[in-house]
Amino acid sequence: MIKIELDDLIEEEHKNYYNDFVKVNFDKSIYCNKKGVEEFNKKNGTSYDTRKIKKIHKEFMNFCKKNSEILSTGTVDELRKLDSEINKDYHDIKVLIEKKFRCRDTGKGKVDTYHNLLLKIFGYEKFSSITIWESILEVANKNIKSKLSKDKEVYDNLLGILEKANFKLADSQKKELEKKTSNKERKAFLESCFTLELTLDNFHKNNFNGIWNAYIFLLNSKIRVCPYCNRQYIAPIYTDSGKMRATLDHFFPKVKFPYFSMSLYNLIPSCGFCNSSLKGSKQFDENDLNPYEKSFDDYAKFYANIISKDNIKIEVIDTDKKDVYIENYKNTFKLEHQYSYHTNQVEELIYKRLAYSKSRIEDFMDNEYKKLDITQKELIEILVGFKKDKFKINNEPLAKLRRDVAIQLGFFEDSESTYIKELKKILNK
Repeated sequence: MIKIELDDLIEEEHKNYYNDFVKVNFDKSIYCNKKGVEEFNKKNGTSYDTRKIKKIHKEFMNFCKKNSEILSTGTVDELRKLDSEINKDYHDIKVLIEKKFRCRDTGKGKVDTYHNLLLKIFGYEKFSSITIWESILEVANKNIKSKLSKDKEVYDNLLGILEKANFKLADSQKKELEKKTSNKERKAFLESCFTLELTLDNFHKNNFNGIWNAYIFLLNSKIRVCPYCNRQYIAPIYTDSGKMRATLDHFFPKVKFPYFSMSLYNLIPSCGFCNSSLKGSKQFDENDLNPYEKSFDDYAKFYANIISKDNIKIEVIDTDKKDVYIENYKNTFKLEHQYSYHTNQVEELIYKRLAYSKSRIEDFMDNEYKKLDITQKELIEILVGFKKDKFKINNEPLAKLRRDVAIQLGFFEDSESTYIKELKKILNK
C-alpha cells in the first residue's frame, strides 16, 4: 500500500537478463500455412496472406528490439506510451493477438496461438518457473564460443559462478563435476552437494549477481507483504524440498499484452488472493493505482466506524478527493469486504487505548522504561503493536489498518479526554 521502490541493482540485473535471454529471441520467425490464413480471414473479415503476416511479425520484432530498454525496465508511463505507439503503428499485431491467429514458431513446430508464441518469445513462463540451479547453468552455458570445447567452457564458467556465489566445492567434487556432460547431470550433482535454504534474512550470504529469475527478483525486492491488500505475507522461501513465493501480477495483463510480460515494472509481487481471485485478467488503466507509481496510503485511510463493541465497520475513506482511484481500488480488491474479517484488530486497539492513557504511558517512561534508550513515541508503538512511520507499512500484515485506527483513536494526541469518554460510552452500549 506504499509505493514500491526497486533499487538500481534490480533494474540492472533485469536489463541484463532481458538482453541475454529475451532480446535474443526477437530474430525468430513464425510459420503459417495458406489454408490457416484463409480460414482466419473468412472468420474475422481480414485480408492477410502468409507473406504479409510474416512481414508484420518481423517488423514488430524489430520494433521490440529497438525499444528493448523500455520493454525491459521502462516505467509504467513509458509502457503506456509504447502501447499507444503499438496501437497506432502495429495494429495488426493487436488483431493477431485478440483474434487468436494460429501459427508455428518453427517449420515443424506445434501450431499455437500467436499470443502464446509471443509469450514464448518473451519468456515469462521460463523466468517464473526456472530454479536457481537451472538459472546458474543457463548463465554457465551463455556465449559458448566453441562446440568442440563446450563441456570445458561450461565447467570453467560454472566453477567461476559457484565461487563468486560462495558455493565451495572440494577438489574431489570438482573432478566429479567435470565428468558431467549434460545440464541435467550437472544440476543433479549440484543439488547433491549443496543445500539451499534461502529467505529474506539469509539471502545475501550468497552472491547471486548475474543470476536472475522470479525467486531472485522477489528476494532482492525485500517485499514482505502484499502491496495490494496489506493482509498476506508474500516473503519468498526457497529450499530444496519446497518453494514458496508471491505471485507476480501483470498490471498490463499478459493475456492482452504478451509483449509486456517480462517488463520489470509490469511485474507486481502480490498474494494469490488479490492476483488470481480478485484482479484476474482485469485491465488496469490510468485511473488505477499502480504500486510502482503511487501509494494507496497517500489517497486513502482505514476508518473504524465504532457503533458498539459488537458492531464495528471498517471503511476505506478517500483523503484526497480522487474518488476514481479509490473507488476502482476498493472495488477491484474488495477491501472493505476483506477487512470486515479484521474487526478484532480494532477491538484490541480500543482496549489498549483505554488501558494506556497518557498518564499511564508517562508513568511507564518515568519508572519501568526509565533506564532504556527509548522515546515516548517508540514506547507507544511497542505497547500498541504498530509503526506510525508509513514507510514501514509494507513490512507487516495489517500495518496500515492498525496505524490508521491508532491515529484515529488519538494515541499520539496531547489531549485525550474526549477519546476516552467516547470509547467508554460506546463500550457500555
